[in-house]
Amino acid sequence: MAKKLIIWDFDGVIVNTTKIGHAMHAPHYPDMTMEEYLDIFTENANLGFEAFESRRVETDFDSSAYYIEKLLELEADMHMHNIVASLAKHYHMGIVTSSRGSGVRTYLRKHNLEQYFDFVFGQELGFSKAEKIKKALADSKVEASDAIFITDTLGDIKEANHCGVKSIGVTWGFHEKERLSKGRPDAIVETPEDLEAVVRGMLK
Repeated sequence: MAKKLIIWDFDGVIVNTTKIGHAMHAPHYPDMTMEEYLDIFTENANLGFEAFESRRVETDFDSSAYYIEKLLELEADMHMHNIVASLAKHYHMGIVTSSRGSGVRTYLRKHNLEQYFDFVFGQELGFSKAEKIKKALADSKVEASDAIFITDTLGDIKEANHCGVKSIGVTWGFHEKERLSKGRPDAIVETPEDLEAVVRGMLK
């Protein structure tokens, strides 16, 4: 039987960091509204931020340190923890994220989740999620048709489409159902309770 791979986005899927994300950028972009922040993720996030460069304020604020500090204050969603643990028994799994991989790993270790993931490809490997998805496929020796990307943003769905990888959009993170649907994901899931069944159905 061919190997199957689940690629997870981190922020907004495994843990809800929407408010943390907006707050960590506020010192550099003090007039950026929450809606403008969420709009950035309609495309690749790095490209989205480039549009705001003229509004950037130089400051000594360490946004990465702030993110990790606040991330580690969040409690794990035990229902999501159980879903991850259950799926890891049957599929290869990894994380592709725009956040620093080191911070994500620290969170995973704190909540005993690291054991379920074969890799974490973060900001250190670049800003293109499409390239990181391709690396995940190559490293895992999995065909694109045997992989799924679970994400909460329209921009990520577009990058999965670019790689020929099926995607699931979840509505408990950065983007709502209407916006996610614009990328034509293979499924949209509105509650964590429904996620596992949808994944299993798509990876039959």
